[in-house]
Amino acid sequence: MSFFFRVLGYIFISLLFFLYFLNLSDIASSSKLTLIISYFSMNLIIIVSFLIYKKLFNPIIFVLPFLFGFFYYQFNLSYRQNDLSLETYIVIFVFFIAYFSGCIFSSKAKCISYDASVSYSVVHLFFTLGVIIFVVETFLSGGFSVVKTLQGSNAYIDKINLPILHYFYMLLAILPSCYYYLYKKGNIRKYICIGYILFCTLMIFDSLSRQLILLLIFSLFFTYIRFNDLSIDKQFFKLTISISILFIIIGSLRYLGGGTSDVNELEFMKAYAKINKEFDVNIFDVTFNLYTATNFSTLNDMILLNDNELHFGKYLLQAYIKIFKYNEAFDIEYNPLLDSYSLLGTIIADLYLDFGVFGVAIISFLYGILADYSYRSYINSKSLSSSLLISVVFYSLFMSPFTNYFNQLFVLLCFLFSMKFRYVFKF
Repeated sequence: MSFFFRVLGYIFISLLFFLYFLNLSDIASSSKLTLIISYFSMNLIIIVSFLIYKKLFNPIIFVLPFLFGFFYYQFNLSYRQNDLSLETYIVIFVFFIAYFSGCIFSSKAKCISYDASVSYSVVHLFFTLGVIIFVVETFLSGGFSVVKTLQGSNAYIDKINLPILHYFYMLLAILPSCYYYLYKKGNIRKYICIGYILFCTLMIFDSLSRQLILLLIFSLFFTYIRFNDLSIDKQFFKLTISISILFIIIGSLRYLGGGTSDVNELEFMKAYAKINKEFDVNIFDVTFNLYTATNFSTLNDMILLNDNELHFGKYLLQAYIKIFKYNEAFDIEYNPLLDSYSLLGTIIADLYLDFGVFGVAIISFLYGILADYSYRSYINSKSLSSSLLISVVFYSLFMSPFTNYFNQLFVLLCFLFSMKFRYVFKF
């Protein structure tokens, strides 16, 4: 009976969303046929993924923000959006097909996770290092970012970060889940755990970085769910709503810090996102379209500008090359118009620039395998490593409408931090 009500609930919610998008289609004067086909296809993917994994939350759903952003593109709310080229459509569809294929291929394998002991001293060492870096950066920046923002300064832009060392401050985002794990294992008391979690949360929130706040939420969410034996499907629905609200709140704080408090926030965001003033859209439509759909235009521009040239890892490894100054040592030059991290060219841009459509297919397939592996190791074990691993993988794919976080040094550090545990992977 519960399954019947879940299906009924899904149909009801899907119908409500369809009516909402139908109204949005009227506002934007977009094609109703395209809306029907794309909305049906998106729901079909969700249903098929549920049939494969028997859960609504599954590795195929990890790229739902990317899929949803692509769905939103059809409304053409922003003047920044242009008609996508055939090559861009091909690359996007290859990404989806390859990723889904990787998930399905990996789902046939058996995954066993062995938990290892977690040292309180090691976790606290990273905490102490993160606090020191936070204090130094706060001093150099002239105070707390949140306070400066509320006073009218654009602290997010003006914040001074220590080169390389800043990444260890960013690791504070995954430490709350470590302290919660230690609490559940009886290694620390409840009030000490709460204290560390609050302290880490406040320091990360002061960054005003949606990315770091999201990673903190994801890592704590997955750890809390796993070690309390809760239904992940029910909790994931609540998480989705919370994140949507959080994005708008953080955006509002940045808006206050931009010195534009004399302008209505919605009107300011519409102007910033270059959305037609006549469109009667809400703050969610504006924010989501700005941070997802318009990035597909950036991807399209990069594909056209690149003109089928292959760079063989130059852009995929750009973060490491620049951090360690290899670009200066070996005279490696980058076209600023192809910088997918700064311009936000989605997760696909670097893959395509370096290896073309073939590279998109192969690497996306590997991403699918990684997503499925992290998911099943999480579902089948109660280890901190599996909780951290799925947090980082889910986070990287959740951010796929923005850029490729898999090739960022910070994400690599998070992977290495979680690799204190051993895995066995068998067919």
